[in-house]
Amino acid sequence: MKNRLNFILVTFMVLLTALPSQAQNWSKLSKDEAESIKRLSTKMCTQLQMSKTAKHEDAGRQVEKHILNQLNITREDPNYKLKAANFWNKYAEYFVCTNNGGRRKPQHFLKRVVDMDFTNKVLYDFLLYDEEEYPISVNAIEIYKGKEETFLDYLNAILADPKNEEFYSFKEIKLLKSIIIEDYGAKTASELKN
Repeated sequence: MKNRLNFILVTFMVLLTALPSQAQNWSKLSKDEAESIKRLSTKMCTQLQMSKTAKHEDAGRQVEKHILNQLNITREDPNYKLKAANFWNKYAEYFVCTNNGGRRKPQHFLKRVVDMDFTNKVLYDFLLYDEEEYPISVNAIEIYKGKEETFLDYLNAILADPKNEEFYSFKEIKLLKSIIIEDYGAKTASELKN
């Protein structure tokens, strides 16, 4: 009986630790690389929390600074935006917030930015600043309630529920949706499969 309880407890603990990273295939990364990206993701998500609390106007630049520090480059590098975009694209699926702050946990960084009302400060002032200077991918897939979901799927789900107008500006969400489709090639998870 005791062995059976230990087995159940160990299984439960393994499942709990696996939950935050269910959408990411960490086995594609080396152990050091995975730990490094997890630390960066935590810094980026914590920065959102700190910026919200302190009402920072430069939240996007602060998040960008974490990425540049990870790359060991500065804004003085003439190609820093392209290097940061390439880095984002390589690891986009791993940028998941596991801390509180959004409407769900875990949550992909882009979705967390929208939930925390940082669309202007983080997306338009940084990641979606310019599709040529910062050609980032917005098509990372996250598993939510057992289904694959992209950033576009997330925005569509917000707009599909009229109750969400209490939490979001539908006008802003519609504008963001059109920008990511037209300028960044946003797709739904089902479109990516075709």
